[in-house]
Amino acid sequence: MQATLADPQGLLTQVLGFHVIPERISPEEPARTTQLETFTGETLSVSVQGNEIQLNGGQASVVVPGIQTANATVYLIDAVMVPGA
Repeated sequence: MQATLADPQGLLTQVLGFHVIPERISPEEPARTTQLETFTGETLSVSVQGNEIQLNGGQASVVVPGIQTANATVYLIDAVMVPGA
Protein backbone atom coordinates (compact mmCIF):
# COMPACT_ATOMS: atom_id res chain seq x y z
CA MET A 1 0.00 0.00 0.00
CA GLN A 2 2.83 2.44 0.85
CA ALA A 3 4.44 1.85 -2.56
CA THR A 4 1.11 2.47 -4.30
CA LEU A 5 0.53 5.74 -2.44
CA ALA A 6 4.13 6.87 -2.96
CA ASP A 7 3.90 6.58 -6.77
CA PRO A 8 1.70 9.47 -8.01
CA GLN A 9 1.67 8.12 -11.59
CA GLY A 10 1.29 4.47 -10.58
CA LEU A 11 -1.49 1.97 -10.14
CA LEU A 12 -3.67 4.01 -7.77
CA THR A 13 -3.72 6.99 -10.12
CA GLN A 14 -4.46 4.74 -13.11
CA VAL A 15 -7.33 2.96 -11.34
CA LEU A 16 -8.88 6.18 -10.00
CA GLY A 17 -8.52 7.92 -13.38
CA PHE A 18 -10.15 4.93 -15.08
CA HIS A 19 -13.31 5.75 -13.09
CA VAL A 20 -13.53 9.37 -14.33
CA ILE A 21 -14.99 10.55 -17.63
CA PRO A 22 -13.87 14.18 -18.13
CA GLU A 23 -17.29 15.42 -19.25
CA ARG A 24 -20.86 15.42 -17.95
CA ILE A 25 -22.80 12.37 -19.06
CA SER A 26 -26.58 12.76 -18.99
CA PRO A 27 -28.66 9.81 -17.74
CA GLU A 28 -29.88 9.27 -21.32
CA GLU A 29 -26.42 9.24 -22.90
CA PRO A 30 -25.22 5.71 -21.98
CA ALA A 31 -28.00 4.29 -24.17
CA ARG A 32 -26.62 6.29 -27.13
CA THR A 33 -22.96 5.22 -26.93
CA THR A 34 -20.86 2.06 -26.81
CA GLN A 35 -17.67 3.56 -25.38
CA LEU A 36 -16.36 6.49 -23.39
CA GLU A 37 -12.84 7.87 -22.99
CA THR A 38 -11.61 7.98 -19.40
CA PHE A 39 -9.52 10.66 -17.71
CA THR A 40 -6.45 8.47 -18.26
CA GLY A 41 -7.17 8.08 -22.00
CA GLU A 42 -8.37 4.48 -21.75
CA THR A 43 -11.49 3.33 -23.57
CA LEU A 44 -14.34 2.17 -21.36
CA SER A 45 -16.99 0.03 -23.07
CA VAL A 46 -20.65 0.70 -22.29
CA SER A 47 -23.58 -1.63 -22.88
CA VAL A 48 -27.20 -1.08 -21.96
CA GLN A 49 -29.82 -3.80 -21.66
CA GLY A 50 -33.16 -2.51 -20.44
CA ASN A 51 -32.44 -0.42 -17.35
CA GLU A 52 -29.05 -2.02 -16.70
CA ILE A 53 -25.85 -0.21 -17.68
CA GLN A 54 -22.74 -2.40 -17.77
CA LEU A 55 -19.22 -1.04 -18.03
CA ASN A 56 -16.00 -2.54 -19.32
CA GLY A 57 -17.47 -5.81 -20.56
CA GLY A 58 -19.51 -6.41 -17.41
CA GLN A 59 -16.67 -5.63 -15.00
CA ALA A 60 -19.07 -3.22 -13.24
CA SER A 61 -22.74 -2.26 -13.34
CA VAL A 62 -24.25 1.14 -12.62
CA VAL A 63 -26.40 0.90 -9.49
CA VAL A 64 -27.38 4.59 -9.19
CA PRO A 65 -27.20 6.71 -12.36
CA GLY A 66 -27.06 10.46 -12.90
CA ILE A 67 -26.47 12.01 -9.47
CA GLN A 68 -26.03 15.74 -10.13
CA THR A 69 -23.38 17.61 -8.13
CA ALA A 70 -21.98 21.12 -8.45
CA ASN A 71 -19.26 20.10 -10.91
CA ALA A 72 -20.02 16.54 -12.04
CA THR A 73 -22.60 13.90 -12.78
CA VAL A 74 -21.89 10.82 -10.65
CA TYR A 75 -22.77 7.23 -11.48
CA LEU A 76 -22.39 4.77 -8.60
CA ILE A 77 -21.08 1.37 -9.68
CA ASP A 78 -20.90 -1.98 -7.92
CA ALA A 79 -17.22 -2.82 -8.44
CA VAL A 80 -13.76 -1.35 -8.78
CA MET A 81 -12.66 -1.52 -12.42
CA VAL A 82 -9.04 -2.12 -13.36
CA PRO A 83 -7.63 -0.77 -16.65
CA GLY A 84 -6.70 -3.51 -19.09
CA ALA A 85 -8.64 -6.20 -17.24
